[in-house]
Amino acid sequence: MEAGAICWGSCWGLQLASLVAGGDVAANPKGREWGIARDIRLTDAARISPMHVGKPASFDAFIMHLDEVTRLPDGTPLLATNDHTHIQAAIIERGAAAFWTTQYHPEYNLHEMGRLIAARAKALVREGFFPDEAAVATYAARMKALSANPDSAELRAELDVGDDIIDPQIRELELRNWLRFIDSRAG
Repeated sequence: MEAGAICWGSCWGLQLASLVAGGDVAANPKGREWGIARDIRLTDAARISPMHVGKPASFDAFIMHLDEVTRLPDGTPLLATNDHTHIQAAIIERGAAAFWTTQYHPEYNLHEMGRLIAARAKALVREGFFPDEAAVATYAARMKALSANPDSAELRAELDVGDDIIDPQIRELELRNWLRFIDSRAG
């Protein structure tokens, strides 16, 4: 941060940047938030933040984590929250440096999330989200199938997935806003 860089980080990036800048991280007492984080809501601070320009006031996003930021560094406004994980987004600024961070993953798509869920099968069964690894594999396969056929009303309904997950113009908006911000600072 001392070099004045404008960095991006999701999930562990939010946790690491918060710790380095003086915040706190701990295991989420609600357990793992996985697959799709539901009803992420922008705060009043997000309305004036460049990270969420154009983002709906409430949206779903991909997610997979056990730990959470429990306290943001002093002077860092909370930009997004939901009922499972209070701190979902922030821009941590120190001098000319900024670390744009989300707990959720705007860089993922359904195919990649299906792969991650399949890779976490043992943990998801052990934590009680699925009865067995075959059920995990079926769910992951349905996500990959929706990735291949995003217009499938049946798969969208089965997985409870809307345009905020399907449409990269919505899903990846924070990343595009970050790139625009970097470009505006360079020019």
